[in-house]
Amino acid sequence: MSVALTLAQAKVQGPAIDWAGLSPLLALFAGATIVLLIGLLRARAAREVLVPVLALASFGTAIGCGIWQLGERSNLISGAMRLDELTIVLTFIFCAAGMATVLLSWRSVAVREASHGEFYALLLTSAAGMFVFVAAQNLVALFLGLELLSIPLYVLCATEMRRSTSLESGLKYLIIGSVGSATLLYGLAFIYGATGQTGFEAIAHAMKADAQLRKNLLSRVRMFFYAGAGALRRAQLAKRILEERFKIVKLQAEEVRIDFLGVNAIHGAMSPADQAEPYEVAVRVAARCRTREEAIKVGREVDGMAVSGVAMTGKRVPHQDRTREIIGVWSSLVAREKIEPKVSFYES
Repeated sequence: MSVALTLAQAKVQGPAIDWAGLSPLLALFAGATIVLLIGLLRARAAREVLVPVLALASFGTAIGCGIWQLGERSNLISGAMRLDELTIVLTFIFCAAGMATVLLSWRSVAVREASHGEFYALLLTSAAGMFVFVAAQNLVALFLGLELLSIPLYVLCATEMRRSTSLESGLKYLIIGSVGSATLLYGLAFIYGATGQTGFEAIAHAMKADAQLRKNLLSRVRMFFYAGAGALRRAQLAKRILEERFKIVKLQAEEVRIDFLGVNAIHGAMSPADQAEPYEVAVRVAARCRTREEAIKVGREVDGMAVSGVAMTGKRVPHQDRTREIIGVWSSLVAREKIEPKVSFYES
């Protein structure tokens, strides 16, 4: 009981809605509702004259609301939809096409067989779906808009029920449209699984970040060894030969490192030059490349050096392909006042 009372007293924060920006969509939905109700009247004049006129008025009202919002740029429903110049211009086109459809179908057989109210209500609902589709800013709104515009069209295609081609077109459109919607939803699920986001902007940022972090490849790290007298001298000769070979094969690498483990692998050029001559030297070769094909060139040249290069070479064969993506890590400074020092002691 207390839990239910707490939930009842909790203030539910609804989404931020721009009702003025949604006015074209509201005009189409309101028109569809009114047209559907007027179409239930038994008077012939109401069904055959008033209903089409109301459909035209609904499209005209949507255009008027679009003109009212022309030049405005705003998020309509918490970022799920956005109103801008492109959305408004496309809404004008959709409404103009809807008005033309009403005029062309005024005396058609399909309208009488499907009932005037249902026919024009479906037409207005499909136009509303087009508005949602072009204003969508996330995957959910995109799919809802697509379904809202396509499902009424399935029915409209088959409204002339005494004509076999009309029924055939409705059935074919239903099957093909269902397969297309399922395929689209499958692809949208892949996008969400890869990025963890549904918003278009968030997806773009996630893909950009992924491209930034995973833009390079690390070549298969190769190592070979020299031992005995003159081990370091032979390793240095092998390094010069590999550098020349990389030039000959035109290796496109952002960075190539050839280190002597135990000699200069950590401090590089800052390693002391007067150190004792090592008895054995391990040569490690690694490169950062843009493509896997370039990274493979490094492994191929190192293999050739280890097998038929400088005399008295030993080679360790890796157990797996070491060509892999590099995940970049950047250090950053954080303002001291934003760090809250805290010490915790735990006893087992």
